[in-house]
Amino acid sequence: MPANTTASSGSSGSAGAKTGKKKGRRARLIVIVLVLALVAGIGYSAFWSVTTVRASYPQTNGSIKIDGLAGNVDVKRDSYGIPQLYADSDADLFRAQGFVQAQDRFWEMDVRRHMTAGRLSEMFGSGQVDTDAFLRTLGWRKVAQEEYDTVLSADTKKNLQAYADGVNAYLKGRDGKDISVEYAALGLTNDYKPTKWTPVDSVAWLKAMAWDLRGNMQDEIDRSLMTSRLSKKQIEDLYPAYPYDKNDPIVSEGAISPVTGTFDPKATPTSGIGADTVQGATEGVNTQLASLSDTLDQIPALLGPNGNGIGSNSWVVSGKYTTTDKPLLANDPHLAPQLPSLWYQMGLHCRQISATCQYDTAGYTFSGMPGVIIGHNQDIAWGFTNLGADVTDLFLEKVSGDGYQYDGKVKPFVTREETIKVAGGASRHITVRETNNGPLISDRSSELEKVGQKAPVTSAAPDRADGYAVALKWTALDPSHSMDAVFELNRAKDFPSFRKAAEHFEVPSQNLIYADTKGNIGYQAPGKIPVRKAGNGTMPSPGWASSYGWKKDPIPFDELPYEYNPKRGYIVTANQAVIDEKYPHLLTKDWGFGTRSQRINALIAGKIKGGEKISTEDMQKMQMDNTSEIATELVPELLTIKVSDKSVREAQKLLEGWDSRQEPDSAAAAYFNAVWRNILKLAFGDKLPKEMRVKGECLTVLPADSTGPVDEQDKPVRECGQRDADSAQPDGGDRWYQVVANLMNDENNDWWKAPGNRKDEATENRDQLFARAMKDARWELTAKLGKDISTWSWGRLHQLTLKNQTLGTEGPDLLQRALNRGPWNLGGGEAAVNASGWNAAGGYEVIWVPSMRMVVNVGDWDKSRWINLTGASGHAFSAHYTDQTDKWADGDLLDWSFGTNAVAKSTKDTLTLKPS
Repeated sequence: MPANTTASSGSSGSAGAKTGKKKGRRARLIVIVLVLALVAGIGYSAFWSVTTVRASYPQTNGSIKIDGLAGNVDVKRDSYGIPQLYADSDADLFRAQGFVQAQDRFWEMDVRRHMTAGRLSEMFGSGQVDTDAFLRTLGWRKVAQEEYDTVLSADTKKNLQAYADGVNAYLKGRDGKDISVEYAALGLTNDYKPTKWTPVDSVAWLKAMAWDLRGNMQDEIDRSLMTSRLSKKQIEDLYPAYPYDKNDPIVSEGAISPVTGTFDPKATPTSGIGADTVQGATEGVNTQLASLSDTLDQIPALLGPNGNGIGSNSWVVSGKYTTTDKPLLANDPHLAPQLPSLWYQMGLHCRQISATCQYDTAGYTFSGMPGVIIGHNQDIAWGFTNLGADVTDLFLEKVSGDGYQYDGKVKPFVTREETIKVAGGASRHITVRETNNGPLISDRSSELEKVGQKAPVTSAAPDRADGYAVALKWTALDPSHSMDAVFELNRAKDFPSFRKAAEHFEVPSQNLIYADTKGNIGYQAPGKIPVRKAGNGTMPSPGWASSYGWKKDPIPFDELPYEYNPKRGYIVTANQAVIDEKYPHLLTKDWGFGTRSQRINALIAGKIKGGEKISTEDMQKMQMDNTSEIATELVPELLTIKVSDKSVREAQKLLEGWDSRQEPDSAAAAYFNAVWRNILKLAFGDKLPKEMRVKGECLTVLPADSTGPVDEQDKPVRECGQRDADSAQPDGGDRWYQVVANLMNDENNDWWKAPGNRKDEATENRDQLFARAMKDARWELTAKLGKDISTWSWGRLHQLTLKNQTLGTEGPDLLQRALNRGPWNLGGGEAAVNASGWNAAGGYEVIWVPSMRMVVNVGDWDKSRWINLTGASGHAFSAHYTDQTDKWADGDLLDWSFGTNAVAKSTKDTLTLKPS
């Protein structure tokens, strides 16, 4: 027993004994597999017993004494291991939150803090040095420390310290193997020991969150890469304007008032930024930017790959249109599938609200961070989706000796030295150089030292010589109040206090939706969004000119769009444009294209126009809507194509009468998505530069100035793709829906021309390319699923495998099989409301998912429902490791107890934390 704890009447993982014989037997088998994996010890002559595997299971009953508590804290867990905490002070509440999250998820927390600090090499060795070097260059941990020291409120610091104290109370006296089985496995090759948790470890996690939700940085890189092979007009074809005429923005009413200078939901817009703000000094950058893209691929994308169609759904419906007569609020963030889930469900309850105990809230938390991120308290509910604001810019910098050129003079770099400790090896040393536009991220790649070597720039640009360096300017590299905002949201009572909290949620910029027990609904666009002196953020900017860069102050919060009780009676946010082009500030030129949001709008409006009230069950069904909007557009055209090949015609018939729903057992969905993938490959993918195509896929390509088939004057070359499959292009997101829609009526457009291995395979127009895509899809699925189309199903192609985020991806094969789970055959798809995302360039595997789903019944909180992707536990052999996943895959939701009586009825285990 660890020295700092005293237990009585306790049990470890007692809930697991109540899960039934079948699950219990499976758990025992998995434990044996892990023991074998550890014993395999891979030549280390070590031995672990089943006791080792179970040593880290949390105590969930009885009592434990821990340092620092002023009073008892009750930890009540339901049959899924989800904890509800009850305390008499804020300090005790957050200290207990730290303790309990560490019980279930410390390995995950420890890996996260090493990632945000650029210290993964200390745990996993030299293979992580490049990742650490890049993260040290960005300086997430440094900025988090500055936030804690200079920006955050005294109350926030107290809460962070209490949380850290709770984590450390759990760690005290425990060896790695007592914390998580992964430490036992890591100990085979590394003598790493977990260290104390600090408040800054929690703050730094917000930087990782901001990185994965940073906006259009990848689009900025990709546009630049395209300049090596495509014309300006062709690039514009592939980045069409947002379709305001068919996909509504979030905010349809209001403008910045000419009287008050603030955003007014009742004001009438008069002007805007215009649709054609252009980059003034550079039109592109050479393909060496691919090296930066490769570097980005290596950074752990804890929230998911960055691309079109990725995002989240949230919507709120006024009580005027619901069966409950109070608002209903739904949210499902779309993030990378990981095991355990990014989210940790939890309730934080003061037994009595007072000045010293201010919280009664529940929802989804991040392990390693105090408070609730998404959820509700006793008065309001809130949800998040990514706003997608453009908060990053790449700047080309002309390096001159120990400095960089700026307005004709040389300014010295600001430098710092970083030492990267490496498990099992010598430490590495790097120098980080910073300009007034941010750190030189090109220093982390030998190829990027020559970025800009062939970039077309104006005559005012400094001499290119060996090329330009690349600096990153990003709002998250300045201290922010986002951690304050988390606690303010948790305490908010009404829309004004909600907006005040939103004002402090500076990074990352999120769409915040709102509902309260008085029947009000609302929306706020928050965030620190830069105002550019010139350019529109779609291409790298010249760092040597003061006429570029950002103005000192971001867009003022009181000029950002919001809505409160809009006339239509509902609000939908799903990464579409926030507001139309009459809005005077540039938020981004790279919105999501609104396919999901428009489908949700249509589903809600359809109910209202039909005179139906919307129920909790209706909201749940909407979350699982599998409709493919691109299928509704393309299938009628595909059915007009004359097909002579009997096997292809057999597959084509699957589309006849298909309702465009991508159910797991649908053969038509499987075939259509294969056709869509091949349309994209033939029309666009094979014409993109190698830096954007899938790594290892080689083809003979046309010259850079041609999109047509090879002729006698062309000299094609053999090139192989260089990008990870999850982020290659064309990814098939709803930007590509719009690209194809814009070309559909131009049947002879050059994009429809594609070469073939034989002359009879070359295509000259749209219908020929569609016919070839149907043929290629038929034989692709024959190879993957078999010749008999009656055995085809979308779910067999579209599978989700949950992987432990460290040893489950890089460890020995036997260990991976012990730690990972799946596969699950899923429905849904790219840009569907049920957004089980896949990358059309890379394949059909699920690469992002609705990471959780909730439907909040505002005011009648105990009738709310929720689900997580995996389970509460991060312990691979706990009964709660993936006990929610089957239900999640089926679209089911769990009861969500909030009130004292409801929690008491659902409680299966009670642990009391007592003062030491």
